Amino acid sequence: VAYNVYLDTADVQVAKKIAAAIRGASGGLQFVKALGFFIEERGLAQVSMNLVNTTKTPIHRVVAMIRAEAARYGVSVLESEIVGLVPADALLDAAEHHLQLNRFERAQVLETRLAEPERGAGATIEGFLADVSSERPTPGGGSVAALAGALAAALGVMVTGLTIGRKKYAEVSDAMAAARQRLQVAEMDLSRFVEEDSRAFEAVMAARKLPAGTGREMETRARALAQAEGEAIRVPFETARRALAVLSELLFVAEKGNTNAVTDAGVASLLARAAVQGAAWNVRINLQAGPAGENVATQLLELKSLTQRADDLARSVGQVVESHLGPA
Repeated sequence: VAYNVYLDTADVQVAKKIAAAIRGASGGLQFVKALGFFIEERGLAQVSMNLVNTTKTPIHRVVAMIRAEAARYGVSVLESEIVGLVPADALLDAAEHHLQLNRFERAQVLETRLAEPERGAGATIEGFLADVSSERPTPGGGSVAALAGALAAALGVMVTGLTIGRKKYAEVSDAMAAARQRLQVAEMDLSRFVEEDSRAFEAVMAARKLPAGTGREMETRARALAQAEGEAIRVPFETARRALAVLSELLFVAEKGNTNAVTDAGVASLLARAAVQGAAWNVRINLQAGPAGENVATQLLELKSLTQRADDLARSVGQVVESHLGPA
C-alpha cells in the first residue's frame, strides 16, 4: 500500500528522521519502507511509505509511531493519503482499532455481505459449495441436510412428471399428480430450510456474544439465546419431518411410477434418508447445547421414530429398485 503522511512543518529533515525511525531496514516497523520528502506544491514535509504487509504491520500502528516520533520534534500529523488501491481489511483494521470495536466481524459490513454470492438453495452450485467449504460455520450440516431433502423431492417431482400422461400409467395418473403436488410443496419448504438453518445458527452465535455485565444485560442475553436456540432446534426438526414425508411419497413413486426412472426414485430415497438422519443429528447436538427441558426426552423419542421410519422407507424403496434391476 502506498501511504503518505503530511506533517505540519516544512522541515524535510524532520520527515527524514521520522522515516528512518519507522522503516524496517533501520530497526523500526517490519514491512515498512519509508523516506522523507519536501512537497513543494504543498509547502510541507512528507513521510512517504510503502506498507508491504498491512496485516502484520497495520496502518494504524504506523500512524501511531509517526505521531509519537513527530511529537519529539514538536510537530504533528496534518493529514495522510493513500495512493492507488488498498485492501478493505487494511481500512477495517484501522476502523476497528480506533473505534475500539468489540467482537466485530467482517461479515457485519453491509457491502461485504451484498458482494457475496447468493447463499442457500437459490445459489449457484459453485457458490454454495464455496460457502460450505469456507472457514465460516454456516452453511453447515443442517443446511446441507435440508438441501439433500430438497434434491430428493425434486427428483421425485421429476419421476412423477415422467409418469403422468403416459398411457401405461393411466390408472395411477391422478394419484401421481397428487403426489407431485405434495413433493413440490416439500421441495419449496426444504429449500427454504437451507437458508433458515444458517440464519438460526448465526443467531445463536450472535446471542452468545451479547454483553452480560449487568442484571439487565444478562436477562436480555438469556432471552435472546433461548429464542435463538429454540429456532436452531425447530428448523432441523422440520427438515427431518419434511424429508420423511418425501420418503413416504418416494415409495409410492418408485412402486407405481415410470420404471425407466426407478433408479432416480432410488437416488432420491438415499438423499431423503440422509436428510432425515443429518437433520436429526443437528437437533440432538443443539438440544445438548441448550438448557435442559421437560420436553427433551419427548423430542429425542420423536427423532428416534423419524430415523427408524426413514430407515424402513429407504430400505423399501431400495428393494423396489433392486427388483427392477435384477441380479447384480
